Amino acid sequence: AEKTHAGHQHEDIASFVLEFAGDTFAMDSGTCRYDNIHATLFQHHDRHNVLVPVGLAERPHMAYERRYSAEGTGDATSFRATYDADGCWKGVMPRWQRTFESPEPSTFMVRDEYALAAGTGVEWYWLTVRDVAVAPDEITLTGRRGRVRIAVPDGCTVRVDTLSMPDERIQKRIAFCKSGTSGVIEVCCRLETL
Repeated sequence: AEKTHAGHQHEDIASFVLEFAGDTFAMDSGTCRYDNIHATLFQHHDRHNVLVPVGLAERPHMAYERRYSAEGTGDATSFRATYDADGCWKGVMPRWQRTFESPEPSTFMVRDEYALAAGTGVEWYWLTVRDVAVAPDEITLTGRRGRVRIAVPDGCTVRVDTLSMPDERIQKRIAFCKSGTSGVIEVCCRLETL
């Protein structure tokens, strides 16, 4: 039998991209030449917009042992999709359900329900090359013609990491960090044109 996702080396189950007003606000790191050091880095979960278990003795890995896919509905102004990612963090996170929702065009939400079998908490990643401003309750990403305001989720702390890219751009990784072995992280965004 053919293995699901055979040959796919990126740890990107349930990752997403957000494009708005002509810019990419939440990005996939993509790929580059295989002889570039970034080729391996871009495969790792910390270069994708995913929920990551932390506080483990070793770096966790995603497992492609079944088909992971979203199911949803939508129209020209709204959508809702649920991604069943249960067990993709093999032996570490038996429960992970991710829901994407946009009830109207200027609102985008991602809700993660999770339970850990190992580790001390989770980090929720958002990657961007947009300008990032951090306030106590909100992260603002500014593009050329638009802005995305991300409310800091309840119970989370915020960290912004600077990551290198092969084309000399600087990628920022916004991490919403939450302790505990189960819970919900709901990231709510407002999209505004400039």
